[in-house]
Amino acid sequence: MKAKQAIILVLILAVLAGATALTLRLKQPSGEGLLGRTLLEDLPWQDIAAVSIRGLEGSVGLAERDGRWVVLEREGYPADFSRIAALVKDVREAKIGRVFEPDQETLGRLGLKDPEDHAVQAAEAATLLTLMNAEGERLVEMALGTDKPSNQGAAAGRYVRLNRLPGVYRVDRSLAVSCRPADWLDKLILKVAPADISEIVCREAGVGRVRYRLKRNAPEQSLTLENLPERYVLDPEKLRRLSDAVSSLQMLDLEGPRRSEGSDGGSFPVVIAYRLFNGVVYRIYPGAACVDEKGCPLRVAVAWEPQEKDAPDDEAAASAAETASEGDAPGEDPSARAAAEAARLEERTFLVPEWQHQHFVLQVEDLLVALDEEPDYGHGQGPGRR
Repeated sequence: MKAKQAIILVLILAVLAGATALTLRLKQPSGEGLLGRTLLEDLPWQDIAAVSIRGLEGSVGLAERDGRWVVLEREGYPADFSRIAALVKDVREAKIGRVFEPDQETLGRLGLKDPEDHAVQAAEAATLLTLMNAEGERLVEMALGTDKPSNQGAAAGRYVRLNRLPGVYRVDRSLAVSCRPADWLDKLILKVAPADISEIVCREAGVGRVRYRLKRNAPEQSLTLENLPERYVLDPEKLRRLSDAVSSLQMLDLEGPRRSEGSDGGSFPVVIAYRLFNGVVYRIYPGAACVDEKGCPLRVAVAWEPQEKDAPDDEAAASAAETASEGDAPGEDPSARAAAEAARLEERTFLVPEWQHQHFVLQVEDLLVALDEEPDYGHGQGPGRR
């Protein structure tokens, strides 16, 4: 009887040992059946409504608000949706090239340790990428480790962990992310076609004294300077730069929101108003001083201020009226466009590259060239006061 019990006990232990081994194999990453498969096959991609990126160098939160993605650390300013879409696409298409169980030394070498652990050294810390739904619930958290650089035709990739589980995957996508909020901003501030500009007026802030006024009656005409001094002409290259300054105005970053209306005369001494034929007016407030590598401060105000039409027999005015909405989307109301842009741009201080900041001419002398001098045709700006 005892011998029979011993045999039964041995059989039971054998079954339990087999079950334990099977369980361990299921819990641990295994290359069997995983290689070549996408890393996150079952993620509900349509539910992604927020992204969090955290690392030792900083953090950034991206969220969908009212149908538009924004950067939370920049007071909800619009984000670069194309960059967010590219990141999600890379995560979705990432395929497994290797899977293994690491020890602590390997986790550190691959840069996959928890960055929120204060005992972890910088070189060992991962970047945490979290995808969430609209309710803020986590869909997945990915610890992104070191890159696997492309070498001799090998596909680039990255080592990752999922949801703080022990297993490590090497995937075939670089999954490049940045923890800097500035890198996720929609950098385009304004895009105004130079042909749509009917007038450019530079005034001193506060007192309103006009420094210069350029205007024309129709898009095919050239901008002319009001009260042009004798023996001077407009420098064509500097005029072009001034007109093009709002054609693709880009930012480097945003400062904190401003709390006061308009411009203060010390930090923002002038305002340059770009009036369009459709009645939209963009007022640019260039800052008086740049902030080293951070960029040059600049503010923008937008309004719709339609002017009374000229006499009906004025052919130039009639031509301008016909093209007043050129550049707008079909059926777009200029007043609605101005209101939408004002909500996005006003109460903000942008930091722009210095070369773009210099295109906003602050003194009429910088627009002029004497008749006995060579105009600037793009080979460098001549002397002048800013």
